[in-house]
Amino acid sequence: MNELKPISHEQTVDSLENPTYLKEVPTEILELITTFNVPSEMSTNFLTSVCISIIDEPLKYYDKIMTLASNILDLPQKIAIFNSLAHACNNRGALEQSQAAFESAQNAIVELKRKTLMEAEEKANLPDPKERCADLHKIIPMYIEMGDVDNAVRILKDSEDTADRIHNAMQRSIPLKKIALFYIQLNILPEAERIANLMEEFKHSSEEGRSFILQKIALACVNLKDLDNAVRVVNMIPDFGVDRLDALKEVCLAYIKLDNLNDLQNRLQKVEELVVHLSCYKTKVLEEIVLAYIRLDILPEAERLADKIDETRRERAYHEITLAYIARGDKNKAREMLQKEEAMFSWGGDRDQDISILMGIALGCVAIEDLDDAHRMLLKVEEHFFRSNKYLSWCEEVALAYIKIGAFNEALRIANSLDEIRAGCSVLSLKFSIIEKTHQAMKASFPKII
Repeated sequence: MNELKPISHEQTVDSLENPTYLKEVPTEILELITTFNVPSEMSTNFLTSVCISIIDEPLKYYDKIMTLASNILDLPQKIAIFNSLAHACNNRGALEQSQAAFESAQNAIVELKRKTLMEAEEKANLPDPKERCADLHKIIPMYIEMGDVDNAVRILKDSEDTADRIHNAMQRSIPLKKIALFYIQLNILPEAERIANLMEEFKHSSEEGRSFILQKIALACVNLKDLDNAVRVVNMIPDFGVDRLDALKEVCLAYIKLDNLNDLQNRLQKVEELVVHLSCYKTKVLEEIVLAYIRLDILPEAERLADKIDETRRERAYHEITLAYIARGDKNKAREMLQKEEAMFSWGGDRDQDISILMGIALGCVAIEDLDDAHRMLLKVEEHFFRSNKYLSWCEEVALAYIKIGAFNEALRIANSLDEIRAGCSVLSLKFSIIEKTHQAMKASFPKII
């Protein structure tokens, strides 16, 4: 067996320009470059050039490329080789090898991220605690994005220690608030609450921040379906700063709107117990509870709670329940709800909104085929829509509603009433459209002669 001669420095440099003759050299020999007393850049370039020279035959030299690439010190170069090998194997149908090379590339990327963050930490070693906290807070989101909770928490502790060196209470509250928000993002809520309690010492300079943090913690508890803790945290919010009732309202609304429908009814019952404490926000939360019961198709409960809503907002809840009964095909209950809607209707300051309510009742009557009531409601709309800024729009809607109930003469009367308006092109177009739709509906309704 011939004695292996050591590779000279000159041969190494020459191999960078023409590495193809190294194809068949055993991998363990090529790896020796990493033991030489040569600059890391030279070692990287040598191993990279060898890999590039043989990557056109990825299956034949797969193991060699994987081994040599793992010894490349320059991480971007290492990533590029693994990534090229993954694509080359994939193009040749070698999916298992391709996946392994791809994973090696991903691992190298993670390694590069960690190296970058470590360098950033070193750069953050500033004497001014405010500046150091600001730099550390730029690093934390990167660890969170990587899913590295341990290092994120480590930097948060470092940031908290640094914030303690800020003597001005108001200035200290700025990093503390950010630290608490990071803990909330990580769902480490006890730590977020601990930070909020530290901020309690600085009432007049940072109470707004503390209240804001407590509200965010409460909403995070809601996402974990922990309403009891959410309410406990809300009750920690002082009367000044963020309104405690506002926070409680947001907690209730968020709890209602959680995606999971399976336990929604139990959640609604819990929220209903809190509604009595909401005073001015009671109506908004009750409206959402009603809509949630409609989603569950528990309409008697929706109706019971709608009756508790302030009269100025109750009609919308009633109408949503009406539509639900119509969709269910329960004409009798829909009729009852329409009667409730009409009984509480009165003209207010917003003409278009009032007309919209009456049109909703009229179309509800159409849906359950109470045509006389529909006609009566449409006539009531007509008494007022000429005063509306949306006159032409209401003309069209009323005419179409008349067509739906077969009151063709009334639809044509609406069309002819447009002559009283200065006849521009848009008005004449609307008139023609109503006449045409009436004509088509009349033809469709007339019995065919066999």
